[in-house]
Amino acid sequence: MKKYISIFIFLLICAAIEAHAASPALFQCAGAGEAATCDSCTGSLILSWHAEDANVGTGTPCGCNYDADKDFTFAGSSGVSNSYKGDGTYSYLRSDNTQNATITISNASLSQGYVSFWLRSAHISTAEVVIFEMNYDATNYFRVYRDSSDHLIATYMYGGASRAAATSALTDDTDYNCSAYYNVGGNPTVYVTCDGGITAGSQVNSVSNMAGAPTSFIVGGGAHTTADAYIDKVKVYNVYNP
Repeated sequence: MKKYISIFIFLLICAAIEAHAASPALFQCAGAGEAATCDSCTGSLILSWHAEDANVGTGTPCGCNYDADKDFTFAGSSGVSNSYKGDGTYSYLRSDNTQNATITISNASLSQGYVSFWLRSAHISTAEVVIFEMNYDATNYFRVYRDSSDHLIATYMYGGASRAAATSALTDDTDYNCSAYYNVGGNPTVYVTCDGGITAGSQVNSVSNMAGAPTSFIVGGGAHTTADAYIDKVKVYNVYNP
């Protein structure tokens, strides 16, 4: 009986502290390390980021990385924002072409991969805003970006050659849940889609493996200086059909 009374008192204390804490990430009664709600990078999931913090394991909900690197490196003045979000309290905000967030990944595949994400972005008058890139090097990567015609485009680059697929036009400042994949041995080989009535894009022409499996994941960037893009709920898999 004393055991259950102690547990009850502990839970009451936790609730009181968390209710008054300036930052929930500073106190987690779930125990040491990551909170109980953190995703688990097992099976085909190799990276999960809810953009609550530069550290994938901080905040609620919280993610994971199969690689030992748990911290995104923010470039420029980019960071998390509570203006809009797919879940939790924050999303990643990219407002300028110098702004991106990079983390090391491992256990990716050079022949197939799948990324799901939440997106809210403004109109782009010129050039492009990169949403994410799985990168091996300058000529081997999988990138999704929004172009100046408001299409979401997935590009698979392998040894300098490339294939791309594009959705129908997105609506400015609208929330979307999207996903994209590459699959060297499949048909389609490149695919990108979003909810909300957006027409998916697919590429059926054959492709070859990248020269090596992606080793970094980059959120944001691009070649436009004024368009805001909020990105959240990022999940990366080493298969095309998780």
